[in-house]
Amino acid sequence: MTEHVARRGFDWDRDQESLLETRDIPVAQPEAVAAGPRWPSLLNGRMGLFALGLIFALALAYEKDLTSQFRSGSTLSFGIVPASAPMQSAIPVPDGLVAYSEGQAQRYLRDLRLADMQTLHDYIARTNTDLAKAEPGLRPFYQDAQTLLMTELARRSANAS
Repeated sequence: MTEHVARRGFDWDRDQESLLETRDIPVAQPEAVAAGPRWPSLLNGRMGLFALGLIFALALAYEKDLTSQFRSGSTLSFGIVPASAPMQSAIPVPDGLVAYSEGQAQRYLRDLRLADMQTLHDYIARTNTDLAKAEPGLRPFYQDAQTLLMTELARRSANAS
């Protein structure tokens, strides 16, 4: 407020213009802001996008079980493979499986190779018990599991001799 308003009291009709007057406040011009370096913000945005893409690619590789190829030391090709190209399997799948696909059976056998003999025998006993009590809809799954367990047991017996 101005000094004369403070001495005589405030009268809205006379003094409102002095209270509502506008002041010029300096504002940074867009050209001055744009003249600064922009590459750190662009780099952070691109690096964040790259990191997100990398995480997505690794998650997809894990989901599609491509990471086992890296662990086993084989090379991974990202070329286009025709649908008629035969898949090479490291683990032979026994014939006569009803419920499991070839890929599922290979993963099952690969995981069975990690078990010790006691765990394998316990698993066979549990599968036999579950097969005896299984409902008709689950029987094919237990039968395939039993076939794969016996295949792994036969493989270990052949390697032991």
